[in-house]
Amino acid sequence: MSYIPGPWHVARWGSRGLPHIRNADGIYVMDAPPRNGSKRAEVRQMDDARLISAAPDLLEALQELDARLRACANDPISAAEAYDSFYQEMVSDALTKATGEARP
Repeated sequence: MSYIPGPWHVARWGSRGLPHIRNADGIYVMDAPPRNGSKRAEVRQMDDARLISAAPDLLEALQELDARLRACANDPISAAEAYDSFYQEMVSDALTKATGEARP
C-alpha cells in the first residue's frame, strides 16, 4: 500500500477556511469532500476531514492490535492482558482523532 505518510491533520485555507488534509511535513494530501455551502454542510465537511485525517492513525492502531492479538492467539491470557494500556491508548487516540470526541 502506498500513501502519503502520516500523521495527517486538518488545515484550513482560503477566505472561507475550507478544510483540507496535510501531513506533519505540510505535504498536501487532499481536500475534504465539498458540500453545498450551508452551515450544516460545513460541519459535515469538517467531520469528513477529521475522519479522513485519522486514517493513518486508525490503520496503525488496527495493525498493531491485530499483531498483538495474533501473537497472543495461542497463549492462555485474558483479553485485559492482550488489550493492555499501550493498545488501549493507541486505539483511543485514533478514535478520538477520527470522531473529535474524547473516549471514556
